[in-house]
Amino acid sequence: MVDKLHLDRNIKIDITKGLLITLVVIGHLLLGKLNDSIVRYIIYSFHMPIFLFISGYLVNVQKLEKESLPGLFRKYFFRLIVPWTVAVIIYSLIEYKYNILGKGFYILYHPFYHLWYIPAFLSYIFCTYFLVKLNIKIKTIVLALLPLTIFLNFIYISPGVNSYFDSNLISNISNLFRPQFYFYFILGIFFKNNLKIINKYKLLYLLIILLLSFFVNILMFYAQINNFNKLISVVTLIIQNSLIGLFVVKFLNTDLSLLTDKKIGLFISWLGKESLGIYLWHVLPLLLAKYLFINSPQNYYVLSVILIMMLLGVIYLMDKSKFFKQFFLGKI
Repeated sequence: MVDKLHLDRNIKIDITKGLLITLVVIGHLLLGKLNDSIVRYIIYSFHMPIFLFISGYLVNVQKLEKESLPGLFRKYFFRLIVPWTVAVIIYSLIEYKYNILGKGFYILYHPFYHLWYIPAFLSYIFCTYFLVKLNIKIKTIVLALLPLTIFLNFIYISPGVNSYFDSNLISNISNLFRPQFYFYFILGIFFKNNLKIINKYKLLYLLIILLLSFFVNILMFYAQINNFNKLISVVTLIIQNSLIGLFVVKFLNTDLSLLTDKKIGLFISWLGKESLGIYLWHVLPLLLAKYLFINSPQNYYVLSVILIMMLLGVIYLMDKSKFFKQFFLGKI
């Protein structure tokens, strides 16, 4: 059973992705606005940045540099583009019903709720592709992106500033590609190729800094909203997520295993392998549960959990079909 965990893929990567996709589902499951729930606030503070960090970590820059542009497009066509397009159409039918044709290309650059991840990921891949083709070092990209990331995140959480960019090209780009997260994707690539900077003598100090940044971010949740506090929040979030990414890389490159229970390990790693399909379709059961029990939170949560488990069963069966894998589940 243990040998089965190590076939074809890195079990620790699958476990990490499995835990992250679980947090994504929980974050979307919870009712209420982001600023009204400390649990949701904490989950949202790191789950997608670390997901993108792992996505960057899995990129082989050497192979990417040798790839042709048409070859890169073919690589991701059935893995990402096709299932994402199917998901966009289905969610848009739910959101706009008979008016979907009137929306035209709007549904592609303003996809439903959670579907920004795929175009963002692809934009990061192609941006990195062009940058490495220009012989720009990953370290240089990281350093250049850091101040830009602070600026973009500050704009993103500042309604007064962000309103200036509404209803124009910049707003559409921000909504679809989330450039404020590109830093984490590149950081994942950087850490993968610079493992020597992660050593046991510095980890204790880094852990203390991580805990301090996490504590500050919790304080920011309760703090008065002003530009100074927003800036503090942005900087500490970047520190927090960068250090979480560093510790994830440390875990991925040690012999220490989190598999205290083989069955749990198998299940979490399976969630990681199917993370894209789960990400694309987990909102459907939540929408149904909200529709049926919008005024009954307890019933909503019970039904949501039941429907999510049923969805996992459907994904398990769909994964056995090449057609469903290509058109509905994909592969990140």
